[in-house]
Amino acid sequence: TGLFWDPLRQRYVATVSCYITGPTWTGSRRVTRQSVSRDLRHWSEPWLVLAPDDKLDEGETQFYAMDGYLARGDLIIGMVKVLRDDLKADQPPEPRDAQGIGYTTLAWTRDGEHWTRDRAKFFDRDPQKGTWDHAHAWIDEQVPVGDEVYLYYGGYKRGHKVNRFEERQIGLVRMRRDRYVAREAGPAGGSFKTPLVFLNAATMTLNLDAASGNVAVQILAANGKPLRGFGRRDCRKISGDALAAPVRWKRSLDTLRGKTVRLEFFLKNARLYSFDLSSRPRR
Repeated sequence: TGLFWDPLRQRYVATVSCYITGPTWTGSRRVTRQSVSRDLRHWSEPWLVLAPDDKLDEGETQFYAMDGYLARGDLIIGMVKVLRDDLKADQPPEPRDAQGIGYTTLAWTRDGEHWTRDRAKFFDRDPQKGTWDHAHAWIDEQVPVGDEVYLYYGGYKRGHKVNRFEERQIGLVRMRRDRYVAREAGPAGGSFKTPLVFLNAATMTLNLDAASGNVAVQILAANGKPLRGFGRRDCRKISGDALAAPVRWKRSLDTLRGKTVRLEFFLKNARLYSFDLSSRPRR
């Protein structure tokens, strides 16, 4: 169903859709496999990367395909086309034999071999009956454009196999860069800590929306205690809506190069989408 170039591993990846039985799901389902090649001629044996699990997934969950790959840092992010042929867009359906709804979820890999999928809906169909993307909303491509990502998707009006040559259309939604998911806190505030991180950075920036609140960061030693000059009170609170807001403490982050630490984030009325550690000094 798709072919893309993996810039991190310098190889081609083919995405293959199969309709098969398996040990974790009931009956035949569409699942996703991948195969890799260096020259587009010699391909590896396809291996399974997306499969339903009756213990986790509702109904007759299927994975029609995965497309729209985009490399960000050491991640490759894919768009999963989830198909539920056991559901209908409307009750009663129109026409009466119309069936199937589809939506998009996220999946990602750090090694190019094993994928993690999110079961939550990332992009859903329009709930309003009669709209052109009421039955399906499947993202096919991610295109970086400046500080945004353009997400092109296919929409179906009434069902999976209904009037496929006239009712299927292409839509476009735009998202600010790297804003797939967020840690979010309201007026009461909240915090979270990262796993241990090896620091080799001179600067740190945050992708956040804190237009009505703020975010602060403290750096902890491996034993959990704040490092001198990098505590919560040593960090200048960050507000506003920015893709790369600089984090500033009383001491320079460069002084912690080579240390293994944890980062602790404090949010109030804010969404934190990502953070970036750069070895380049701030200009």
